[in-house]
Amino acid sequence: MEYSPACTVSGCQSQKNSKPFINQFLSTKFFHMKKLLTFAFAVGMIATANAGTRNLYSQDFEGVSTAAEAGWVSPDNAAALLIGSDEFGKYLNINHKSTNANGRTYDCFWGADVYGENASMLEDGKYTLTFDFFPEETAVNQYNSSISILSNLRCPDNQPYIGRWTHAEGFDAETMKYVGYLFDLSQVQLEAQDATQIQFMVNGNDQDLIVLPADWYTITLDVDVNARTVDYSIESLAGTPITSGSRTVPATEWNGEEISMYAEGMHVLCARYTTIFDFDNIKLTCESSQDVANTPSVALTGLGKDEDGNLNLNLRIYTINWVEGEQLHVIGTDGVEEAISYFDWDGAYKYQTTTSGKLEVWTTCGSAESEHVVTDVDCAPCVVPAAEVAITSVTNGYGKTYKMTVDNSSTPLSPVIFIAYTFKGENGETLEAEELNSGATVTVSEAGVLTLTTSAFGYASSTITINNDLEYVEKNVYDFARMTADDVKALGFAAIEDLNSGTTSGEQNWTARKRLYYYDIATQHEDEEGNIVYDAVYPYGYIADDDTEHVLHRYLIGEEEMTEEVAASLFPGLVLWNGLAAQMNIGVGLIQNATKNNYNTIKVKGLTLADVVVVNTTNSYGSDSCHPICANYAEYLAQFGGTDYAFAMATTTQIEDASGKSATCYVLPEEDGTYTFYYKLYRIDTALTKLTVFEQNTAGVSNVAVDNVVLDNKFYSIDGRVFDAPIATGIYIHNGKKVYIRK
Repeated sequence: MEYSPACTVSGCQSQKNSKPFINQFLSTKFFHMKKLLTFAFAVGMIATANAGTRNLYSQDFEGVSTAAEAGWVSPDNAAALLIGSDEFGKYLNINHKSTNANGRTYDCFWGADVYGENASMLEDGKYTLTFDFFPEETAVNQYNSSISILSNLRCPDNQPYIGRWTHAEGFDAETMKYVGYLFDLSQVQLEAQDATQIQFMVNGNDQDLIVLPADWYTITLDVDVNARTVDYSIESLAGTPITSGSRTVPATEWNGEEISMYAEGMHVLCARYTTIFDFDNIKLTCESSQDVANTPSVALTGLGKDEDGNLNLNLRIYTINWVEGEQLHVIGTDGVEEAISYFDWDGAYKYQTTTSGKLEVWTTCGSAESEHVVTDVDCAPCVVPAAEVAITSVTNGYGKTYKMTVDNSSTPLSPVIFIAYTFKGENGETLEAEELNSGATVTVSEAGVLTLTTSAFGYASSTITINNDLEYVEKNVYDFARMTADDVKALGFAAIEDLNSGTTSGEQNWTARKRLYYYDIATQHEDEEGNIVYDAVYPYGYIADDDTEHVLHRYLIGEEEMTEEVAASLFPGLVLWNGLAAQMNIGVGLIQNATKNNYNTIKVKGLTLADVVVVNTTNSYGSDSCHPICANYAEYLAQFGGTDYAFAMATTTQIEDASGKSATCYVLPEEDGTYTFYYKLYRIDTALTKLTVFEQNTAGVSNVAVDNVVLDNKFYSIDGRVFDAPIATGIYIHNGKKVYIRK
C-alpha cells in the first residue's frame, strides 16, 4: 500500500490539470473532460490546509499499477478492481460491469494504526476524511450499490443490499438497527431509472435523497470523536453543493457492540451487471499544534512527450505533491537543488528531465523536516512490450487465426498500446491493419510472414515477425450438422417428434426464432431504396401449424440406452457423455438436453501432442450461424456452421517447469492421447456442429526476428519465438521435447 502526504483538493488534483490543458481536454473521453473542466473552475475556491496539517493516510493511485498495491481487495471479484488512467493521472476504477457479476463487494482497509497508539496523532480528537467519487454507471435492474465508511472493518452479517444497515433476520425492524458506520450512501430506485442518473439515500435517511448524474464529486467528512459527530458534505469539483448535514453516531450497536469513531476503511458494494464506480484522492488528515513536515509523494506522470504533446522519447515528468504551508526541496538528476513554493504549483510540482540519475525531494516547515524521498530516474526511451500471439484456430493447409495480445501492466503509466500487422503470403495474399486493441485477431489462409508492431505515443515500438509455415491437415472430422437421417439411424438414434412450433421457450426456440436460414438466389430483387435483396428461406423455421416442410427432424438415444459402451462406440475416437441422452437435430448438430451440472464432457482419443482440436457450435439458437446466398437447401447445408467454440492443444500428464514449479507444465503421453473437451451447455440452444482433429503436416520450429526484445534459447513456441520462460499457455519445445505450458 502506498502512503503519501495529505493535501488540499485542488493540490491533489492539479496533477491532472496541468497548464495548458485545453488540447488534452479535447482529446479525453467525456467524464474525464468533465473532471478536468470542473477543476479548472475550482482552482482557488477551496479552503486550504495550514502548516499544522498532518497526513495520516493518503492514496492518489499515481504510484501504483494495480488496485491491490493501493490496498483494495474483493473477496470474490478482484478482476473488477482496476487502475484507470488518462492524461491527467490515475484513479481507482471498479469496473463491475466488465465482470458481468451479481452484486459484489470491494474494500480498502487502512486500519486504526494510522491514528497512532491510543489515537495519539489526534490532539483534539478531530480528523477529516475526503475522497473523490465518480458514479460512472450503475445497474438499472437492481439497486443495491453503496459506499460506506466503516470503523469496525466490516459490514453487518445480513445481506449487503439496500437496507443492509437495518435489522438482522428475526429482529424488529423498527428497533433493532445496524448503525455501525460513520457515513453511508445507498442507491435507491428512481421511477425512471437511468444508469447515469443515480439516486442515493444519505446515511439511511429516506428523507435525504440526492441524485448524482455521472460526474466527479468530492465527499468530505469532518469527524469529532469526542462529540461522536460526523459533519458531511458532497459537492461537485467546481464547488457546487449537493448536500450536507451532520450525523451523531450511537455509542453501541443494537446488540451492545461498541461503535468506534475512527474510520478504518471504505466498503463499496456494486449492484449486479453494469455498475462502474471510480475513486480518487482518498485523504485522512488531522490538525497539529506542532510544526509538521509531511513526506511528499513522487510519481511518474508523463514520459516521451511534454504537456503540449511534443514528442521526446527521453523526457520524464514526475509530479511531486506536498501540503500547503510546507516548503518543497528538490535535487534534480543534474544535482541542482531548488526550493519550490506551494503557491506557484498549487502543491503539485511538475519536475521534467531528460537526464538519467537520482531525484531527491523533501519538505520543511519551521523546525520540522520530512523524510527524504529518492527516486531512480531512467530517461532511456521506454520500449512497449512486443505482442503475444496465440493460434486460436486452424484449417487444412496453412490457414490459421492468430489472436494478438499485449500486456501493458508492467509498462510505466500503462499506456494504451496499439497493434498493427502486415501479412505477406507466398501466393499473393496481403493483409494489413493498424491501431488494433489487444485481443484482436487476424486470419491468414496461406503460408507467409506475419509482422506485428506494437506502439504507443511517447514510447519506442516493438516489432516481431512470425513465419506462418506450419501446415495442418485433417486427421479426424466429426461433421454432426451434415449427417443424414440414415446416418444417425444407423448409429442407433431413434426418431422422435419433429419440431415445428411458434413458441419461444425451451427447445421450441429452434423453430420459433427462425435464426437458421439462407437467402434464395432466385428471388433477387430491389427494395424501395434500390438495394439488391433476397427472400429468406427457413429450412427449420416455424411457418404454420400444419407445415411439414420447414420442420426440424430429431433423433434420440435415451439416457437408459446411453451406457458406457454406447457412449464410447458411437463415433470412433470420441467418448460422449455417459448416462445422458444424446439428440441429433438433422441439419443442426449434436445436442444434449439433460444438462448435468451445466456442462458435458466429450473425450477425444488417439491424439498426439502436436494435434489440435477445433470445436464448432451454434449459439443463441443459431443466431451466429451463416446466412449464405444460395440456390437450395443442399448448398446452404454445405456452408452451415457456427463459431469456433473451442481450440485446444491436447494435454495431460503434469511435469515440473524450468523453475521447479509444478501444476503448470503438461505433456501428452503417446499411450494415452486423450483430450477432454468440457462442453458448456447452460441452455439447450447450443449444438455441436462440427469437431475436427488436425495434425501437423510438417515438423520444426520457425525462425522469428524480434526487435527490442531480449531472448535466449530455452523455450521455443510453435509459432517460432524463443523465451527465457513460458509467458502464456501453449505448446513449447523444451530440452528437446514438446511440452504444454498452462499459465
